[in-house]
Amino acid sequence: MSLFKELKRRNVFRVGITYAAAGWVLLQVLDVVAPLFELPDWVARLVFVLLAIGLVPTLLFAWAFEITPEGIKREHEVDRSESATHHTAKRLDQVTIGLLVLVVAIVILDRSMGPGDRAPAGADVSDKSIAVLAFEDLSQEGDQAWFAEGLSEELLNLLAQVPDLQVAGRTSSFAFKGQQRDLREIGEILNVAHVLEGSVRKAGNRIRVTAQLVNTADGYHLFSQTYDDELSDIFGVQDDIARQITDALKAQLIGEHALDETAVTDPRTYELYLEARQKLHTRNGEEMAQASELLDAALIIDPDYAPALAQKALAIALLSDGPGFYGDVPQDLAFPEARKLLDKALSIDPELAEAHAILGIIHPASEGPEPAIAHLRRAVAINPNLDNANLWLAAQLGDSGRDEEEVQLLEKVLARDPLFTPAFTNLVYVYTDRRQFDRGSALIDRFERAGGSPSMVAATRANQAVALGRYADATRLYERSLELQPANPNVRNAYGSVLRSLGNYEAMRDLGMAHLVAYYELYTTGSYDPEPVENTYPPGAHPNFFAAHSHLYALTRNFRKTIDVVETDYGGLDELLSTHPQTGSEGLSFMPFLALAYRELGHEPEFEQTMAAIRKALDAQQQRPVNKRNVWFGEASFAALRGDVAAMQAACQKIVDLGDVDAEPALDPVTRPYANEPALQPCFDTLRARAQAARAELGWPPYEPMILDGLQDASPRGAR
Repeated sequence: MSLFKELKRRNVFRVGITYAAAGWVLLQVLDVVAPLFELPDWVARLVFVLLAIGLVPTLLFAWAFEITPEGIKREHEVDRSESATHHTAKRLDQVTIGLLVLVVAIVILDRSMGPGDRAPAGADVSDKSIAVLAFEDLSQEGDQAWFAEGLSEELLNLLAQVPDLQVAGRTSSFAFKGQQRDLREIGEILNVAHVLEGSVRKAGNRIRVTAQLVNTADGYHLFSQTYDDELSDIFGVQDDIARQITDALKAQLIGEHALDETAVTDPRTYELYLEARQKLHTRNGEEMAQASELLDAALIIDPDYAPALAQKALAIALLSDGPGFYGDVPQDLAFPEARKLLDKALSIDPELAEAHAILGIIHPASEGPEPAIAHLRRAVAINPNLDNANLWLAAQLGDSGRDEEEVQLLEKVLARDPLFTPAFTNLVYVYTDRRQFDRGSALIDRFERAGGSPSMVAATRANQAVALGRYADATRLYERSLELQPANPNVRNAYGSVLRSLGNYEAMRDLGMAHLVAYYELYTTGSYDPEPVENTYPPGAHPNFFAAHSHLYALTRNFRKTIDVVETDYGGLDELLSTHPQTGSEGLSFMPFLALAYRELGHEPEFEQTMAAIRKALDAQQQRPVNKRNVWFGEASFAALRGDVAAMQAACQKIVDLGDVDAEPALDPVTRPYANEPALQPCFDTLRARAQAARAELGWPPYEPMILDGLQDASPRGAR
């Protein structure tokens, strides 16, 4: 008998097929349950490897043994006339068929309900929906892409005025630029029934605009039109395209609605405005500085063009040193200048949504969140598609304790604009803070499959890994993110924190951020060059940046400098604590280092005032679904400042329970006096052991405790 026939008789092939089907089902089930039980990524890889290794022994077993009514016997011990292999074959066929049916069911379920690059299952495509794709630049020099995109965005904003018309967000719609994707596929990904595409050809003062409105279900053109006009007529062209779209949809879908006409200005002003707005979208410091100059030129030609006034105000705000902004101009100087421009813009056009939105982000924090929220709600009411306004409103709602509203708004934004990266990252971080890892993972998967930024996919997965205590995974993911987007300061800062926790100070230094370099110098030599830090975070910078200075001052016991900066640059302690109470934030920022400075210099009233502010901030944060790791670090600092070892021990245990790691648990200047406290050693030992395990997983040598001769310990509570 040939080998093939013998393999077939002994059911070796059937066993292999059954084994493969059962293994595939097991992996699919694991993929579903892993997020629920917060299983690390390596579990799935391990199961796959074990299944692959197990295939060979399984096939050898099928060759060498036979299942009989009397039990399992060696194949050579069974009489061929009494062999039950044909019965076993039938049973294997039945099992295999059952598994294959299960495989098909899982595939169907996954495609209909699982996260993917399409709309969620059950989300019907509304006939009252449209995406405006970035128009193609067909100019001879190919240098008018900014104009084509700006024109597309203007059309998108015009259509957003139509009640009940769902307009896909700018980021997701423009993501298909330069891709030869079928419009029906784009409609399916964006969950819209109609797509507007077109092209722009600009030569001198002449412009040709071609626009087509397509039904994504069947590819049918509802209209196609070419406009060939002087550039001075571009506003009429925009309005005409928007009206033709509404006319095409009006009869059966959106009813009658009068569109506001586009604000008219000099053609050159409009060109400069469109180019500046596209540069502001990049959130790149150099590009935004260029945008500010372009807007200056536009406003020289037409000082009363309200949209340009609003965008100039935005440029000023974005280039300030406020939290979440991108520049170094003190916000106390930048915001009043921006406010003047916005007041003028709204006096010209009271319904300018962008102006209301920008007012929301520059409103004085000392007046509380409600005025800012009111401005942002007004902006969203005028233009529901204004992504930045929705994002800023969500942040304000979260900072004011309305966490559920924040989540609902972010989810709504991403339903319309699934590739809007800031909303994506914010929502993943919210899910992570709430330890809703299954929801966060599903969101990351959808974003990735829809073509979202690979760098931010890696960064958000790294953030989840940190929350789960998987620091080796987080390190690899942050490295991957920075390979793709090396200039991202938020990712570099987060990665720097991970490297510090693992004791890799050299890699932390190599990230090149001024405060991280300063920490490296301090940890290894006991001194640092303050100039790079002060150049990066100049005096008067937002108090959140003051945290870096006050931390460094505390490490070097330069407490007088901390207090002097508060008095000269922040208007004194009362002003600093009233404008930045940290009640709506995560962590305590500068507060513990400021309290330490007052305590060490014997300023008891100011110390107690700062401690009261810390307690109020921590109590507020404990009531919110924020990153509890930062909150418990704050509780440990508060207890250390009070000299309460038992409370420090309780806070440290909470940090351990959250899966944290730390190669040097008492490196912080506030907690360093308790580095050898016996009651804290079990907790510290656990954090150190985890750091060593993560280093070993990464192939790094064991961490050697540092002798920080240059760092003098702050004295324990009570000493002056």
